Amino acid sequence: MSSQVDLLNTPMSPSWHYSTSYTHPLAAYIKLLACYLIIRLTIFPKLYKMQSQKTLDKRFTLFQKERYLERACDQIVLLNKKIHALQKRYKKAKEDKMRSFQHNMLLRLTVVEGVKNMYFEYACNIADEVVELRKELFGDTVQILTEPHTNDTSE
Repeated sequence: MSSQVDLLNTPMSPSWHYSTSYTHPLAAYIKLLACYLIIRLTIFPKLYKMQSQKTLDKRFTLFQKERYLERACDQIVLLNKKIHALQKRYKKAKEDKMRSFQHNMLLRLTVVEGVKNMYFEYACNIADEVVELRKELFGDTVQILTEPHTNDTSE
């Protein structure tokens, strides 16, 4: 217990006001940044080849593209749910013979389906990039399924 400093009971003396050797609060951060830059610019290039930096960049790009692909797929799932809900509302308006609502729902359906198609194209492009990056980095052969997988054993 004696080795711990009791911050609550120590006198608060602003010794930095009276000292002639004033150090800025950011001085430690600046020194740390300078050390980092010295190590980054002098030691790392000697330790690692440029090829490893390119590989790290490709891995980061792969990680980013996989996140983009996952988000695009999530949006497609949400848009499918939205389309399903709009179809139900359209059928209800059609059954009740409310033509103005039918027209409105039909317009909304077309817009949401168009947005979903654009997300699908975007996801396909990103998936192709992910396949190429995985092949370059790891030698993996990845197959992208764009249609629902069926358990067809009749082959």
